[in-house]
Amino acid sequence: MAIYRPPRSPWRARILVALAGLVTGGILVLLFLPEGEPTPEERAATARTELIGAEGILEIVAIEYSESVRDGEVVAEAEYEGAVSALARSRDRYEAVRSELTPDVAAEIDELYDKVESLLEQRVPITELTKALDSLGRLLTEGDPE
Repeated sequence: MAIYRPPRSPWRARILVALAGLVTGGILVLLFLPEGEPTPEERAATARTELIGAEGILEIVAIEYSESVRDGEVVAEAEYEGAVSALARSRDRYEAVRSELTPDVAAEIDELYDKVESLLEQRVPITELTKALDSLGRLLTEGDPE
């Protein structure tokens, strides 16, 4: 004895699968959708964090430089290159948030970075470099983002 079942319409199953796919896709889009533009407060907080980080790296510049230069001569090439590299990393962090600063403060910071870079190249005494690094560090942490 054979049991006969009439075939079901495939459309119902296809519609259910399509709806489940749409719902799943919608949930995934909502989960991974970017939140939009950061608020001014969030941008200012990010800028402060980056500027503090840039200021912190300046200490590495001073340490590496003091270990590498004696009487205007490089005595430890790796440490000297470390000082130059640390200054570049500090400047990169600053550059990432430069647009958040007032134009006057940004111009002053740019000028101090150029001065420190020049002092490194001239291989000046550490006391002279430290003065410039201290001025730059103060401006980085005290120069409030807009």
